[in-house]
Amino acid sequence: MLRRRRERRRMSQLNLAVEAGVSSRHLSVLETGRSQPSPETVLLLAGVLEVPLRDRNDLLIAAGYAPVDRKTKIEAAAPTPTARST
Repeated sequence: MLRRRRERRRMSQLNLAVEAGVSSRHLSVLETGRSQPSPETVLLLAGVLEVPLRDRNDLLIAAGYAPVDRKTKIEAAAPTPTARST
């Protein structure tokens, strides 16, 4: 998934590694699945790649981590609709 996102942004591994502050070798082993990134690294790379917040959870799940709740306080506090009795 990471490689597809990077290629969609037309970035080389080296460019992404430099912008994210990780080594290009580390990025390479992450993309091939030979190493598992930390959740912080997943979110860092997603941020550099400008992955929409709702899609970052997909990257976290693919890396084996629980999704991060990205609801705003207003969305979290909003009442849920209930069935009306007629």
